[in-house]
Amino acid sequence: MNRSAAAIIVIAALLATTDAKPQKKNPKPQPSVKDLALAEARGCDRNKDGNINGTEVEALRALWPSNPKSWLYLFDDNGNKFLDGSEIFKIQDSLNPKAKAAASALGAPKATASALDAPKKKTARKGKKPKKPPQKPKRR
Repeated sequence: MNRSAAAIIVIAALLATTDAKPQKKNPKPQPSVKDLALAEARGCDRNKDGNINGTEVEALRALWPSNPKSWLYLFDDNGNKFLDGSEIFKIQDSLNPKAKAAASALGAPKATASALDAPKKKTARKGKKPKKPPQKPKRR
């Protein structure tokens, strides 16, 4: 009886180890299409500050036509196959949502899309005073 009991215990232990399936790790979730588009836009952010400005805007605009498999079409709201200032502003908001929330909490003025499209104004150089416009003479 002792031998048969020991044999049963050994067989039961072997069966218990073979029945246990190895635990599968949870697979990493696949990125969404919007995540893929934002990753493309992050590639144009050369200084990695979360803002797309200056030459980065031009690089982003040139990225989509040069890459036929680009996901940036998701941000083209009006379907003109060109990223306008408002569409780039949406990309910028999506890239850095924490900065947007912090700016709205501090009461910072909201940037507009026209600020991205407008040409930059020339500013006075350091050390030189800007010229005042001529004034009309006062009448007596």
